Amino acid sequence: MITTMQEEIKRVLKKSKIPMASKEIVKEIKIRGNYKFRGKTPNASVCARIITDIKKKGEKSVYKKTEKGFIVK
Repeated sequence: MITTMQEEIKRVLKKSKIPMASKEIVKEIKIRGNYKFRGKTPNASVCARIITDIKKKGEKSVYKKTEKGFIVK
């Protein structure tokens, strides 16, 4: 089943018990195999997607940035 990057980011972070850096999120998404990155910089794409969501939605965002990475609220 192919899903969107946004859906995969949420799934990976929900499954994780600790904050994850974008590099770790990308690694886990690739292992799961439900989403195929098309660009050359998937780490930047994942980070940008999360940061953009946080900036646009503020407290309503499902993501939160911590010192050690990102989490799902």
